[in-house]
Amino acid sequence: MAASSTQQFSATGKYSDGSSKDLTSSVLWSSSDTSVASVNNAGLATGVVVGVVTVTAQFGAMQGSATLNITNAGTNLTGITLSPVAASVPVNTTQQFTAT
Repeated sequence: MAASSTQQFSATGKYSDGSSKDLTSSVLWSSSDTSVASVNNAGLATGVVVGVVTVTAQFGAMQGSATLNITNAGTNLTGITLSPVAASVPVNTTQQFTAT
């Protein structure tokens, strides 16, 4: 995600009887480096500067974590277009495609 944007995290508890429960508002959220990204009590992370952090949710002795990459705004690849869209070529010949 880009710096100054947000990412919502969620935490789901898995229990020995096979059940699960949303723990998003019950866990303790943390960021491995709050100068790169912060995480509030609801699991909403906000990017501060470019970098990588580990977001951790802790509930008692149990915890889970995820990696969050903070990038420069405008540098995220959003798609690839191939040209031509369709081609028909004889056997043993080539067709040049352009990706933009």
